[in-house]
Amino acid sequence: MSSDDKHTNETKSYCTPSLGADLFATLVGLALVYGMIALVGNGSNKQVANAAVLQGELDVKKPAAKGGKQTKTYQIVKAPAGSSGSVTPGAGSKPLKDYARGQLAAFYIHKKPKPLPEFTYVDEQGDKHSLKELRGKVVLLNLWATWCGPCRHEMPWLDTLKDKYKDQPFEMLTISIDRGGLKKPRRFFDKIKIKHLTLYGDPTGRLAPKLRAFGMPTTILIDRNGLELGRIAGPAEWASDDAFAFIEAAINSTATTSN
Repeated sequence: MSSDDKHTNETKSYCTPSLGADLFATLVGLALVYGMIALVGNGSNKQVANAAVLQGELDVKKPAAKGGKQTKTYQIVKAPAGSSGSVTPGAGSKPLKDYARGQLAAFYIHKKPKPLPEFTYVDEQGDKHSLKELRGKVVLLNLWATWCGPCRHEMPWLDTLKDKYKDQPFEMLTISIDRGGLKKPRRFFDKIKIKHLTLYGDPTGRLAPKLRAFGMPTTILIDRNGLELGRIAGPAEWASDDAFAFIEAAINSTATTSN
């Protein structure tokens, strides 16, 4: 079995980084003490509370949106034939948190948008980039690694999501935290035939702790002004109707403010 296939059949929904990074490992250890693991498709109050604890917001009072029993399916949902990813009019008429339901029930929305620390990431040519380049777009930032089974599992869904909203003010930003560069992540992308995602990496090894990402994958929703709207710790079915409604609501409910 090759190293690229090593974690293909992992069933864990949340991965922790290697023990080589002492500070990061300490933070991970604290996170694990409280069992802060987000399960795909689980809309229970306990999971929403765990997500809030992970972000340091302990005053969760409102339960997740009620609904039928959620099934933990991993089938990739294709966008309807001929769909351009257009946003449904009026999709942002309700609070964004009301769209964090079903397959996105574990996605925690902050009471108020939060500033993010400044950081850079690199492309495969070694050029540096920052979030400022994406100002004016809603950004879904996904931190992942090839050694993380759930990260690998959701990558085709993220690829579908990027393609569906390619004509909208939206960017799917996937940043690998693999140590050793982007060669291994590139092999993985090529193997599973990723067509739409651009591969980025973190050469510093400090991005995950800087963004308070205590495990992989961590996905952060960022508004058009570069502020964090919320996040989810663990994988989600990003090629599902629930995810599409959530992203459309995010696009419609945010606007760019002048500096």
